[in-house]
Amino acid sequence: MKTVFKRIAKTAELLEKYGSDAALALAGRGLSLKTVEKILVRRSITGEDLLKMIVDAERRRLQANEKESDMAQLKL
Repeated sequence: MKTVFKRIAKTAELLEKYGSDAALALAGRGLSLKTVEKILVRRSITGEDLLKMIVDAERRRLQANEKESDMAQLKL
């Protein structure tokens, strides 16, 4: 239960600090709070560059999931 509250607190912190950019990054599919924070720390990025970073992070996450899935199938 403490982990849920920590996650909620971290999400609130990111939203307070980065506003709508944080909301956009948090909507990214499969992105951890750590990844979202790494994206947002780069304060010079906005708009299209922010979207590109979010999509790239989502793509990397999907590729990692596919590799894990492929490895699991090989073990069968």
